[in-house]
Amino acid sequence: MPTVSNSDDKSKGRITHPKVFVSYSWTNKGRAIALADRLISNGVQVVIDVYDLKEGMDKYAFMQKIVDDDSIEKVLILCDKAYRDKANKFKGGVGDEAMIISPEIYGKVDQQKFIPIVLENEDGKPCLPTFAKSRIYIDFSDRQNEANAFEQLVRNLWGMPDRRRPELGERPSWLDGESVDTMMLQDQIRTLDDVIRVAPDPDSILHRSAFEFTSVLNKISKNGNPDFNLVNAIKDTEPVRNCYIDLVERLIQVDGVSGEHIGSLIEAIYNGIVCHDFEVSECFHFFFWDIFICTAALLLCYEKYGCLHQLLDRTYFLRDIIGSNNDPRAYSFSRFRQHIRNLEGYYKQQINPRLVSLAADMLTKREHGQCITMRNLVVADTTLAHLAMLYGKADFTWFPALAPYSDYAGYGLMWERLPSMAFCRKLFPLFGVQSLEAFKVSIKGMSDAWNAAEGIQRSSIWFGGIRPVLARGDFEKIGTLP
Repeated sequence: MPTVSNSDDKSKGRITHPKVFVSYSWTNKGRAIALADRLISNGVQVVIDVYDLKEGMDKYAFMQKIVDDDSIEKVLILCDKAYRDKANKFKGGVGDEAMIISPEIYGKVDQQKFIPIVLENEDGKPCLPTFAKSRIYIDFSDRQNEANAFEQLVRNLWGMPDRRRPELGERPSWLDGESVDTMMLQDQIRTLDDVIRVAPDPDSILHRSAFEFTSVLNKISKNGNPDFNLVNAIKDTEPVRNCYIDLVERLIQVDGVSGEHIGSLIEAIYNGIVCHDFEVSECFHFFFWDIFICTAALLLCYEKYGCLHQLLDRTYFLRDIIGSNNDPRAYSFSRFRQHIRNLEGYYKQQINPRLVSLAADMLTKREHGQCITMRNLVVADTTLAHLAMLYGKADFTWFPALAPYSDYAGYGLMWERLPSMAFCRKLFPLFGVQSLEAFKVSIKGMSDAWNAAEGIQRSSIWFGGIRPVLARGDFEKIGTLP
């Protein structure tokens, strides 16, 4: 039976049943039969002597036919001490099989038909016959890891390895100097799943990630170029920002990763930036504003409200982006929302003076993946503006630049769901409370602070552009429905 793959979708692997032969020593007959039965239950056609070698048949001819049969795609060699010793000395049935198998292996170095399955070790080394010593094997010797080994074998037979080659991409634009090189970041994120599975140490992962992000971002420089364009520089940061989103989206689904970890990552990247030009610093201000909104959007999307609480309620010790010799000062998260003067002045006039905010226009066009959509960005930005009243303390100035897009994107503010008691309970961690009464006090305080700020800045489009936390009469409805 030939190997057939699904040509319409390579990611689905093959669609025909693989066919294998199992070679083993009778000292491990029970384990060989158990493996064969388990493979059969997973859709693998297994040829093994206990099922297929009948009375009156020639054992040597049977084995020779198996090796020559093109329908047998793989030969699984179950290797223990007895198999190794008999194969090396060409003794018994195993010796007969070794005499047939070894010329095939030695004569066809690049063939993948013969897969050693190591059942036993001796002196810390796998028990492999001489003809199979250079072959990549699957290790079944550790019973505690046997489930993973079996999965590896089944994936091999079905053409669905755990790590599949990605689709061939286009020529990188950074080769032509049009954007920054994110190759190292992308490689790191591709291997992140393996790192998390083997050693899920958030501090180690985040420390290494902060260094990589800082290294890439520090390559953005004006270098005395009079034609430096802030808009293009911001666009060049988009691949870096997308790498950050991919990293955080994986990390927030790992046990033990908190909002404190994510906040520390942002803080470390921010403090690692070295900049000596005001216009380049504005590029970085946009970047950190962007990634903070994206972080909030991810946490809201995955309903990681406790993680969002930790991200917003922490103190950020930040240096000024311009200059590298200044001491860090304490800020709330609102520090990441800064007015980008040149972008909203000179560049907006050149591109489209009618825009309320060029920064907002650029950000809404930077969608990425399933969570970072225009709607979710608008919701995250406006939610941060509300929560700044609660977490921002003395410097609550998170102006929601995306507010003018609320009608287009749809509000979707979570405050609209406050009548549901089940939803209120989900939000308890966001406000650091454990009861409905304490939750209502926090909501009321946030709403009152918002209304006061809106009254002070009534002429500002920022506060006038989105709905308040609570409309009249809504407070009494909190938690009144299931």
